[in-house]
Amino acid sequence: MATTVSTPGTILPTEFSSVVVVTEEDAYTNGTDSWLGETIDIKQNDSVRIGFALQEEVVYTLYAIVFVLTVVGNILVIVTLVQDRRMRTVTNMFLLSLSTSDLIFGIFCMPFTVVGNVLGRFVFGEVICKMLPYIQGTSVTVSVWTMVVISLERYHAICHPLSSRIWQTKAHAYKAIAGVWLVAVLLNLPALIFTTLKSINSETAYKCYEHWPEGPYVQIYRLCLFVILMVVPLFLMAISYGLIIVELQKGMKLEKSTADNEKGENGIRMKNLDEASCSLNERVTKKATTSTAVRSTSTSDAKKRVVKMLIIIVALFFICWTPSWVTNIWITVNLESAKKHFGRPEVTIFKLMTYTSACVNPVVYCFMNKRFRQGFLNAFACVRIRASERATASENVSRFQSGRRANLTRPSPTNYTNVSSDSSV
Repeated sequence: MATTVSTPGTILPTEFSSVVVVTEEDAYTNGTDSWLGETIDIKQNDSVRIGFALQEEVVYTLYAIVFVLTVVGNILVIVTLVQDRRMRTVTNMFLLSLSTSDLIFGIFCMPFTVVGNVLGRFVFGEVICKMLPYIQGTSVTVSVWTMVVISLERYHAICHPLSSRIWQTKAHAYKAIAGVWLVAVLLNLPALIFTTLKSINSETAYKCYEHWPEGPYVQIYRLCLFVILMVVPLFLMAISYGLIIVELQKGMKLEKSTADNEKGENGIRMKNLDEASCSLNERVTKKATTSTAVRSTSTSDAKKRVVKMLIIIVALFFICWTPSWVTNIWITVNLESAKKHFGRPEVTIFKLMTYTSACVNPVVYCFMNKRFRQGFLNAFACVRIRASERATASENVSRFQSGRRANLTRPSPTNYTNVSSDSSV
């Protein structure tokens, strides 16, 4: 019998959820959680069902909050980067791609998850059944490898600034972004090919499933995804940011040493000059030294802030996704052991954590990057200004039309004079 993998039914990207390898008969079992197949039996006593109902109300509220933050936050990032030419740097082009993938993940994951959980079945048809896991998986792949490319770009920009200027251009950034999206599209093709819509005991209820050929193919595919999307990216980013931190520390020590040497040389030079010349040179030298030091310190601080922000983004992403990945691999390797350790509460928390990964980046940008913060305010200001301009224009049109109506209904001066003269007579 062919292997059937119980897909999350748009709860998570097929290859990124805690899936369960089950037989077709087991997959159709009623009363099982759609995320962990037959692992959790929902047919329990009334008190437990009431507890689950209360829990689901809280969960759906959290879904709604995360969904709004994801959509609004990432749209703000996209609008800010598109409308502000000064922010179209190489790094920000990658952040634009990252926000786009997060937005796609939020739109094509959370709403369908809630609907599927509430109804207990998939109601969107076979085309959507195939496309949703594929789109979701592609967006997550783009997010992971975009962060890898950003870490490599920052490494070359900070550790090898001269050589990086040759290829660190927007044109190369666009090519890298296109390459990441292409790899993501190809890597997730199995989700598109093997996902299918199957009826559950009747022709009126359906669920999405990955229907794989017989053999260890699904296990091999999941392990490969784990390596490609977790192990390798984490390894590359850890090395890149580790070397960046070392380089920044060297730069700080060099700046301090240079500043101390300049102070010593300036003191010796001042003693050898006459008093008037000494006074003039002291002012000029101090001003130049101070200006250089301030400029160097400012550049160094800016680099450190950017690197710190990027490291936090990477850390939050892996914190949000690691529990789901570990669960996924655990179930793939040892289903019986996973059944003993994971229940519905854990699964719910893991799902919410993965969804949260799509909304945290705009929050980080807002709190840690002054330009993004100002860009968000400008985006809101533009909306308010445009609304005000539309209101003013509408008011002016109304006044103009009212004036025209008043002029049309008012008697002309000539007629008024004639009437007056006639009345006097």
